[in-house]
Amino acid sequence: TLILVVLPKFSSTFEQFNTPLPAITKALLGAADELRVRWWLWLPASAAAVTGAAVWRRSEQGRRAIDSWALHAAGGAGVVRPLLIGRTCRMLGLLLQSGVPLLDALRLCKQAISNGLYQELFDELANSVVNGRGLAGPLSEAEVVPVSAREMLLTAERTGNLAEVSQMLAGYYEEEAESRMRTAVKLLEPIITVIMGAVVAVVVLAVMLPIFDLSSFTHGGGP
Repeated sequence: TLILVVLPKFSSTFEQFNTPLPAITKALLGAADELRVRWWLWLPASAAAVTGAAVWRRSEQGRRAIDSWALHAAGGAGVVRPLLIGRTCRMLGLLLQSGVPLLDALRLCKQAISNGLYQELFDELANSVVNGRGLAGPLSEAEVVPVSAREMLLTAERTGNLAEVSQMLAGYYEEEAESRMRTAVKLLEPIITVIMGAVVAVVVLAVMLPIFDLSSFTHGGGP
C-alpha cells in the first residue's frame, strides 16, 4: 500500500519543484507504476504461477523433487532426515512389538509416511521380504538412511531384536531432530528480522530521502 498508493502521491509534489529523485525512489516508483498500469497482466500471471506451482507440487515429478530436496538440501536435511527416520523407526518398532508381522508392518509404515523416497524404500523392503531375502539388500543401499542406522537395523534383523533396536533408534533420532529444529529456529529468527528490517528501511528511505531533498531545496531559495 505504501509503495502503490502513498509514494506515487509524493512523486507529483516532487515533480512540481523539479527536484531530482534518488535512484531507490525511482526504482520503487517504476515498480508501482508497472503494477498499477499493467495489473491486467501481472495479476493473472501471478495467479497462473501460483496455480502452476500447486499443480506441479501434486504431480509425481514435483513430489519427488521436493521430497528429494528436503532430504538432501543443506538446511532441510539436518532436520527432515532425522525426523523422518525417528518417526518411521518408532512406528516400525511399535508395530513389531505389538505382534504385527514384519511384512505388514513395512506396508503400514509406507502408508503412514508422506515422503516419496521413504515410500519407495518401504516398497523395496516389503518386496525383498516377500521374496525371502529380508531387509539386507534394499536397506544396505538406502542412501536416505544413515550408515550407522542401516548397520544397526541389519544386525538387529539377524539377531531377532528389530523391534527393540527400532525403538532405540527412534528415540535417538527424534531427540536429534528436536535439537536441530531448536537450533534452526534460533538461526532463522535473526535472519528473518534482518530481512524484514532491510525491506522496511528501503521503503522508508525511498519516501524520506526525497522529502529531505525537497526541504533542503525550499530552504535554499528554490521556487
